[in-house]
Amino acid sequence: MSNFLLSLVFLLLPLGLSAQLIEGDDCSNPIDLSSISSPYIGSTINAADDYSENDLSGSDLMFYYDLEPGTSICVEGTDSNFSLVLAMYVGGDCPGGTMIDYGDYFNNRMCYTNNAGSIERVWIIVDSYGGPGGEFQLNWRLDEHPAPLFDDSNIDVGDDFAILRWGSLPGVDGWEVRYANDDAKAPQWKVLKTTTNEVMLTEVEKGYYKVMVRALYNDGIAGTWTEKVYFEISGMDTEEVSIPLSINNVDYYSIYTSTSYLRIMGGYYAIEAEGSKNSLVTPKFSDDLEGALVTLECNLEVSNDDEGYYLFVGTLSEPWDMGSFKEQLRINSLGIIKSTYQVILKDVPEDHKYVAIMLYNEFGFGSGYLHVFDLRVEEAVSGCIPPSGFQVNAGSNFLSLFWVNANNYDGWHLKYGRTGFDVDTEGELVTTEDVFIDIEDLEPNTSYDLYLRTICEVGRESEWSDPITIKTHILGDYCNDAVDISTLTSPVIESTANAFANGFYKDLYGYINLNPGESIEIQIVQADSSSAFCDVYAGEDCDDGEWLGYFDYREGVPFEWKNNSEVPVKLWFVFSVGHRDGGAFEFNWTLNPCMDPAILGLDPIGGGKALLSFIENGDASLWEVAYGRKGFVPGKLWSCRF
Repeated sequence: MSNFLLSLVFLLLPLGLSAQLIEGDDCSNPIDLSSISSPYIGSTINAADDYSENDLSGSDLMFYYDLEPGTSICVEGTDSNFSLVLAMYVGGDCPGGTMIDYGDYFNNRMCYTNNAGSIERVWIIVDSYGGPGGEFQLNWRLDEHPAPLFDDSNIDVGDDFAILRWGSLPGVDGWEVRYANDDAKAPQWKVLKTTTNEVMLTEVEKGYYKVMVRALYNDGIAGTWTEKVYFEISGMDTEEVSIPLSINNVDYYSIYTSTSYLRIMGGYYAIEAEGSKNSLVTPKFSDDLEGALVTLECNLEVSNDDEGYYLFVGTLSEPWDMGSFKEQLRINSLGIIKSTYQVILKDVPEDHKYVAIMLYNEFGFGSGYLHVFDLRVEEAVSGCIPPSGFQVNAGSNFLSLFWVNANNYDGWHLKYGRTGFDVDTEGELVTTEDVFIDIEDLEPNTSYDLYLRTICEVGRESEWSDPITIKTHILGDYCNDAVDISTLTSPVIESTANAFANGFYKDLYGYINLNPGESIEIQIVQADSSSAFCDVYAGEDCDDGEWLGYFDYREGVPFEWKNNSEVPVKLWFVFSVGHRDGGAFEFNWTLNPCMDPAILGLDPIGGGKALLSFIENGDASLWEVAYGRKGFVPGKLWSCRF
């Protein structure tokens, strides 16, 4: 009888019957934790592999719990004979929408608190991590008075203080914080209460500390303590400083960070704020900062699109309180800043005893590095100071100068001349009300000095600034000042040493206009560089023409091109020599002005004769005519000269 029954079972299974699923085996029958008690003993043996996130491929079981608002759930799994892995999700359909946590058998305790205003479904997946599975124990705990979210990323640490922040919870009237030295026993813990989820600890000295936080709920119950969180107090000297102060060469400093903390760096406070507002803050001043002169010499480099970056100079009441920051100078840093900025501090609040440099990216992404060569705080000599923050753009015969109006002045004097001129007795004087000026008609490849002073009021000017020295580019450095080589005599010896580095090479630009029928032969000769070559283009614009080819110093024959069109053509030459350092080269060319005649017609006149008529096009006095039957090759049949 038993043999018959076994046979019948095996015959029926292929006909569509299947074995009953293990409870929790997939998303069709997940286990509701509210229907069972903790701890739960189960097994993943014979369970299917339905969960494949995080490269998991073992048998698994699905659990869930509908969590009330303000309630937390903590889950922990243990196993005896296989590698158990837990994953926790919240919301969405099985196996869940947003991942909360994920951990293996070394770290598989995870918690979630429902801070939403409605019930949230929490999903828990028990996975065997690629194996067949085995027996496990699942423990969970519900807490209607959970602990807030709090870890070491929520602590800003200074030399003699610590700022603690933690997550909010519904139904909370206040908070309780306890802290102590790392080796202190329970009776030695200090306790304080606060109504905000942020507190500053000031009674701390150099050493390691531990801290815990819990919520005080409005039903009179104190919530669960957080796990111990540890931090270190550096104990650095923080004596107040006096004006003048000068601190040099602060290391590069990142603009963007995903955390928020405070540390000591080279005598400065370094405040890295969540997002993209980060600051360097001086030690505390004992002096009143009203009217003080701040000088900042710095360089800013950015790693992504340079738009959206700003550099601020201002004051603070406390180094960690960026909400108290009072702006004194704002610099829109389009591009790379490498300059000196000066500002007189005005309308400084009495409790502002710190000077701060703040970097900000309004788009909230990317990174940059600020190197502070010098930050000086000193008494202002007078209320009228020269401009600062100079940025200069130069061409072969012009330059553009920009500066920062840090103190809201209305006008400036500019004097310029060849480097070394006497600013008191020489130079060209220009007056402007703008924070920029263009100077034209300069000599190429020439060094100039520029001085600026502020017009504070009629008859009252500042001292001249230190000279700004700039060298104009050589002719041909850019497309807009390319050299017409028809104005030169071949050969030309030139150097790209003073040219702008366009990528890997330093380039010079030249051009020539070829009439119909004209041709040119070109050759470049290496002089003192490791490489020298030339790209040739045809078109109206040097950076938007048809590429015709290139030749270099290794070519045995000249590059030749003829204008076979019926209209003039402009040829552009881009000389690339010497890599980034530039170098000398020799450029040879031969222009052949002998143009093809314009054929007007070939008319038969009888007797086996025809009349050829043409226009000479140029100054030729001798012509050669080749003729023959249709399809002949010139030079191999009849020809004549006349």
